Amino acid sequence: MVFTSADIHGWHNIILWKKDLKGVFNLLNYHPDYCKWFAFPLIVDVVVIHLAGLFRWIGMPHTFQVLTRMLQALCRHIISGLCYWYVDDLTAVSLATMYLNDSTLVDSNVQQLLGQGSIAITKSQHDRCLEFLGWDFNLDTRTITLCARNMNKLVHALFSFHPIDKISVSHIQRLASLISRASILS
Repeated sequence: MVFTSADIHGWHNIILWKKDLKGVFNLLNYHPDYCKWFAFPLIVDVVVIHLAGLFRWIGMPHTFQVLTRMLQALCRHIISGLCYWYVDDLTAVSLATMYLNDSTLVDSNVQQLLGQGSIAITKSQHDRCLEFLGWDFNLDTRTITLCARNMNKLVHALFSFHPIDKISVSHIQRLASLISRASILS
């Protein structure tokens, strides 16, 4: 997305921007006939029934993917720049002169679809260097690097044990998870 924009418009003429949906899974409401499938027992004779999307349920990202694909198609159609949705995060690149128009179009159209306030305006950002999903994209240096927070986690995981001590399985699993996440996103 970034390379394509840079090839078309030049590195100095583009800007990165991002948006986030507010309360992502809570934007989905279930049809009343199907709420029974989201009933979870708490204690004896007490059951909670979810009427809208919920966090920490393993099926929710898969369910939400239908909406993510629709948002992707919508935003690609309405903006002049390029964009990509990952669950509830929009990452985009536009001509610096067109960014404001593209951003406004996304805000307007997404809120028409999902309701007023569905965009977390306070999380919207634009700049020549932005963090997307744990990676720092820098248009000035033309680099992508692990963001500082994730780099600190990786360094901590690598050096938080003594070289001759035994290492716990959970420590190895955390380290493997960090390394695999870094290689998947790169």
